[in-house]
Parts: sequence; structure tokens; C-alpha cells
Amino acid sequence: MITEPLFGDYPEEFPATWLRPDVDSARQRIRQVVGYDRVFRRIEASLEPLAGHPEARESDRWKSLVLASCDFPGALDRLTDLYPCGESRRGTSLEDMSREQLMTLGLVNAMTATWPGLDHVTMARDYLENQGGQIPTGVEWLVSCAIRILLLSGDPTAAACAAAARQRLGGQNPVGWRARLTSLHAVCALLDGDVQGGVEWGERALRMMQPRRWAHRIGEPLATVVLGNLALGRIGAAVHHLRTTPSALMDESSYSLWYRHGFGHFCLGTGDPRGAVTRFMSCGRSMAEWGMALEHLFPWRLAAAAGYQMLGEQDVAVHLVDAALQARGDEIRARAMQTADTVGEVFSGAREAILTTLERFSSSPDFFLILRRLQTEPLDFDRGDYATVTVLERRPVAFLSTLTDSELKVATLAGRGKQNKMIARDLSITISTVEQHLTHVYKKLGIGNRKELRLILG
Repeated sequence: MITEPLFGDYPEEFPATWLRPDVDSARQRIRQVVGYDRVFRRIEASLEPLAGHPEARESDRWKSLVLASCDFPGALDRLTDLYPCGESRRGTSLEDMSREQLMTLGLVNAMTATWPGLDHVTMARDYLENQGGQIPTGVEWLVSCAIRILLLSGDPTAAACAAAARQRLGGQNPVGWRARLTSLHAVCALLDGDVQGGVEWGERALRMMQPRRWAHRIGEPLATVVLGNLALGRIGAAVHHLRTTPSALMDESSYSLWYRHGFGHFCLGTGDPRGAVTRFMSCGRSMAEWGMALEHLFPWRLAAAAGYQMLGEQDVAVHLVDAALQARGDEIRARAMQTADTVGEVFSGAREAILTTLERFSSSPDFFLILRRLQTEPLDFDRGDYATVTVLERRPVAFLSTLTDSELKVATLAGRGKQNKMIARDLSITISTVEQHLTHVYKKLGIGNRKELRLILG
């Protein structure tokens, strides 16, 4: 029964097989949970008896705890102790588990790679392919679990599966699950290169529930719309969404990785490299603490290296790039065997190429997509300038595209430090017209003064 407070105060959204207290009791317990420490202690207290009672692991409460712990990864190490190396301490193999239990373990495996013998990607894909018609009430969590497995595993079918699942939702499905599946569709579309679609579905997901109902999970749709709007040049829209105050519990949840990642790229794109570095490095610390290998989704080392370059701290940037390249040692050694170069020479060449790419494109609106390609695609050692390979097909990005031509002219001159009188003279308009245009500019971009305007235009 501990799981209800962790999943929010809307027990009507839970599968019917899960234990449900009455609504008032659930809400009363929610009010009692005032911080992550208390949440973690509740998870710990519920995990303790599971180790001594194998039958408890087969219960719906056990499955709920797995999902809750994926939201709060601080408890993942305790859960993985129950099934070390693919078997439980009591000898129950993974093959003896139900589909629901395997799916929840698959989600843990996608985060931590604890059980090499569990092919969670194939399992999730097969489950989604066998689903037909409208999603029945009570299995939304399984569909969400399967899509998240594909997303966290970097599977190329994640976007298509998420779109298909969202289309099979109906009015009978609880609004909470409809919002979460819509958010999954948004983030999968964004990472697949459909920036406009990611923004539209992300904003739709946010409109489906109030922030308090999203709780700590709001980090995912918020990051999606911030990154998407940033890539489209809609700075004001990105600022608007960043003004949403997330749940206090989000810092200790896996959804905080999305939020910090999105906020960090916003800082890079608006001239705040120190703020970007702080958020990217915190992503790395949390993933290390939680034992999560998700750099293909959150390439924090390369992103932080770009921030340190902007700060002039080249030594730190080089160290971070080297650390990122060490994980690709097999690829570098294979290249060295194909050429007359030593491993060290190939490594140094790759490092310089990546540093050049980061320096050239760290302020690009779609830098997060460039980083994703740097992190996930094979290194192309045959190009003298690796940046020409990693950059996505350069679609035109209308920076400040929300402004009219007149507003853009006034904003450009104001951003250069000119006063209203000088702007009016240069454009042959009245000072009051200049003031009106600036008022519209500030409102559309979500800023308050010329200093912020110069920061954006810079």
C-alpha cells in the first residue's frame, strides 16, 4: 500500500489488481510525504520483508514497488539484489515469472543492465506488436512500461510504437495514463528528429493535467517542450515552460534527468554556460549514484565539455571528452588496426574533432540533437572535419520567429545597445512606436529588460 503515495493521489488510475486504499486515506498519506527521505524510507521498509518471503515477490505489490523504484532510483540497488545474475536467491529463474513481472524487471534492466540474459527490448517490442485495438483499462501501465523500455534502450522503433499506442487510447482510459503516454510520444518524436511534433505533443500532455497531478514526472514533458521550442527559436515559449515549478520530489527521481538536461541546453543556448555546466554535471552525478547507463539519452560529458569551452576552461573540457571516448575504445582500436596510426593517434584525432564540433555548434538551437548523434553514431574518422558529419541536415531555424518584421528590427537595434531615441531616428518612427514594439518583444520572448534581450540576441 506504500505505492499509492508514490504514484500520486489518484488511485483510480491504477490497475485494478493493485492494492487500493480509499481516496481520503491515499491523500492523507500524500500530505505526510514532505520529502524524498521519507519516500525512500517507505520504499526501504517495504523492500525489507520481500527478501525473506518469496511469495511476496509474486504479488502485485512487488510489481508496484519495482515501478515506484524506477521513479526513485535510489532504491534500485535493493531491488536488483532480489534477482542477482538473473536468478533470485530462492532459485526462481526469470523464465518462471509472469509477463507483468518480466516487463517491470525489463524496465529496471533498461536503466541498469543488471540482467544480461533478459532481452527486454525484444520482449517490449513483441508485447506492443501483439496489442491490437483500443488499449483496455488496467493495462496502460504495461504499455507505458514497454514504450519506456524501448526509449531508454535507444531502440529505433520507440517513436513509431509510442505514436501507435497513443492513437489506441480512448475516453475510457484514465486521463493520467493518457497524459503519460502522450508525453512518451512527445519525447520519442523529439529524439527521432521530429521537433515540431515533439513540441505539439509535449504541450498537449502538459495541458491534460495540472502540474500538481504530474508531480515529479513533469520533468519529462517539460524538458521536451523546452528543448523543442529552443530548437525552433521560440525562446519565449521555452522560458514560459521553465517558469513551471516542479515537484520538490523531482530532484531524487529519474525524471529529474530530463529536466536538468533540458534546462542545461537552454542555458547553453541563452549564454549561461555556468548554469549549463552545473546542470549537466548534476546529471552525471545522479546517473553514477543510481547506477544508470543512459548517456545515449543524456550525453552529459560532451554537453558539460561544451559549457567548459565557453567558460575558457579547456583542460576540463578535454578531460570530459577523453572520458566519453574511453567508452568507445573498441571502435578506436578497430580504426587503428585498419590504418598505420597508433591507438593514441586515433584517440587524439577523435578528441580534436569532437572538441571542434562542440566549439562550433554549442550555441546552435538544435545542439542537443547534434550531441545525440555525436554520442550514438559511429565515429567517422575519414572526414577531416567531423562536425560536417555530425550536424543534422541544416534546416532553417527561424530564431525569434515569433516577432514581426518591425519588432525584429527594433529588437535587433535595442540588442546592440541603442537607445529608443536612436532607434526611432534610424527606423524613421516615433519613440512611442519603439516603446510599443519593445513591449511586444518582451512579452513574446518572456523577458523583462534590455539586458535579457541582449543575452538572447548575443
